[in-house]
Amino acid sequence: MCRVLHKGDRTTYILKAVNRLLYIPDHSDIIRTELENLEQFKGVTGIVQPAGIAVFTNQYATSQTCFEQMVISGVLFECNRGGSLKCVLNEQRVKESG
Repeated sequence: MCRVLHKGDRTTYILKAVNRLLYIPDHSDIIRTELENLEQFKGVTGIVQPAGIAVFTNQYATSQTCFEQMVISGVLFECNRGGSLKCVLNEQRVKESG
């Protein structure tokens, strides 16, 4: 994951990139499933919300005649200024529920 800055409005996001040496179409399906799962937590307090997806032109396209196929390369999340999940857990800033 890395921090990215929107050029237009200077909003900071976190990019969870799919770093694969070779793109396989199923990778987009995996990200799509993750987005569907994140939809279940939409608006839930304490859960970082997705803000969009990152895409690029398929670099492995074999034809110039077909339309440029876009490939999902990652998920953008709202930037939580409270630190990373790892920091929160290490600092024991969360309470167990139950």
